[in-house]
Amino acid sequence: MKKIVLIMLLVFSSFTYADEGRYSIVSDNRPAGGVWILDTKDGSIRFCKSSGNSEIVCSKPNNEKN
Repeated sequence: MKKIVLIMLLVFSSFTYADEGRYSIVSDNRPAGGVWILDTKDGSIRFCKSSGNSEIVCSKPNNEKN
């Protein structure tokens, strides 16, 4: 249930700030859960998950280029 709430919060909150089609979100199937967010414009990736107390914690964007 927490995974569903986390995904919904991330998706609906990103609509406010996101250009259409700019972000791709993929769920993480590991037991800890979370979502990976890819910015298709600049190629940055971040990981977000629930901290367990109704907060969503996200990593800083990874902007490394290959």
